[in-house]
Amino acid sequence: MKKSSIISDIIKNGCLIFTIITLITYTLGSVLPSNDKAFIPTLKWIFLFLLFSLLLSAANLLLRNKNYPTGLRLVFHFIATTALYFVVVILCGGFISNGSQTLVAMVLYILAYIIFAVIFAISNGTKKKKRNKEEKYDSVFK
Repeated sequence: MKKSSIISDIIKNGCLIFTIITLITYTLGSVLPSNDKAFIPTLKWIFLFLLFSLLLSAANLLLRNKNYPTGLRLVFHFIATTALYFVVVILCGGFISNGSQTLVAMVLYILAYIIFAVIFAISNGTKKKKRNKEEKYDSVFK
């Protein structure tokens, strides 16, 4: 892939992730009772969402690298995104000051990642099986 194509993909996918994260948090903020508006993001959180989304989009390039097996790609992606989540959300977001909030935030992230990884692995396995079915088999032992 060309460099400009990679950068363009990172920006497009990052903006898509940013939109989804922002919509989810605003929806949660509007659904919760009026006395608890903690989920409505401030301007600081909007910028953190954007930074996180763009860096997450760049980390997703690890998943597209077909040179490694799926499990290894998921491990690399998990390490990169967990570090990213910790730095951007936990440290910059201010959760680090409260140990229980840090633990809850990390556990929720890991649970969400496990769900993502299972869906990704199933999808990737289905694609691989379909691709293998479409290939013609030529016997080596004739």
